[in-house]
Amino acid sequence: MNRPDLAPASGARVALRALRADDAAALRDVLGDPRVMRYWSHAPLRTAADMAWYLRDAECGRRAGTHWRWAVVRVSDDRLIGTASLHGFSNDRRRASIGYALAHAAQGQGLAREAVTALVTIAFDTFALDVLEASVDAANLRSCAVLVRLGFAEQSCEAGDRRAFLRERT
Repeated sequence: MNRPDLAPASGARVALRALRADDAAALRDVLGDPRVMRYWSHAPLRTAADMAWYLRDAECGRRAGTHWRWAVVRVSDDRLIGTASLHGFSNDRRRASIGYALAHAAQGQGLAREAVTALVTIAFDTFALDVLEASVDAANLRSCAVLVRLGFAEQSCEAGDRRAFLRERT
């Protein structure tokens, strides 16, 4: 799964591009915000060391082909407003899981829909995956709604109040 030359993907207002070292401050604004991270499985990432680890882990994952993380940026100014990822690859079944987060100020504007649409395009067209999965905290109703609007079907309730969604390539 090592694809070092992935082209960025974009919608009308947001694009996915490689994470860069100069994204660290904006990344901290997203991943360090308890309002953004309240549905995640770990605490907010708040320190410079946390951001350095996150950026290093993204690069290591890309090089190893185990997971991919992108910056979600506004097309108008290239400022990071979130992250998007592919992880949990299962090569034999051609499937992976997706993840995404948007800055609190960027939520509720349809930007998550655009970012996830770009992520789905990368997953199906560039990685040639057949199935995408998403596991969402059941209380995160906005994220669940984004997935349903984009053709993900709810599969079941997972343990720990999580909802599972699946989308197959059409």
